[in-house]
Amino acid sequence: MAVLRRKFHTRYDPPPSPGVEFFEPTMTQQHFRDECDINKIVERAIRTGDTTLFTSAQRAEFYDASAITDYVDAMALIDDVNDDFNSLPSTIRSMFGNNVKQYVEWMSNPANWSKARELGLLSGGEESATERASVRESSPAPASPRERSGADVNNSADAGAEPAKPADGS
Repeated sequence: MAVLRRKFHTRYDPPPSPGVEFFEPTMTQQHFRDECDINKIVERAIRTGDTTLFTSAQRAEFYDASAITDYVDAMALIDDVNDDFNSLPSTIRSMFGNNVKQYVEWMSNPANWSKARELGLLSGGEESATERASVRESSPAPASPRERSGADVNNSADAGAEPAKPADGS
């Protein structure tokens, strides 16, 4: 009588792997393997000096997000902008191609604010911090207290002039 001997497999002597067999034709196109291999891509960039693969086609856009402290605030801002855009009449939304991004870009341009007031997107007397900043940048700096007091001999004719009133009328 023959005795069957079974091999006892351990961690150091595992059983042979049966492998996986695929019977359907592969959809992988092997002729693209060099274009996908990161080692080949970097090698080609070093050899030719062509770094267009590592830069995006569109340049980066930057935004001062220092007022947004966390993810929840950022999502709330995005939701507010979307709600604002969706509350507009369809005729105005169609002016922007029903695209929120185009709406935000258009509203961010100070040159468009007068048209936005005509369309009712901004209130007539509403002045944002950006508008106040752009007015400050375009207007000359106010006279220093020394100039207003007449200490400067060349400006003695202006010494008695009243200082300009603030833009808010107070």
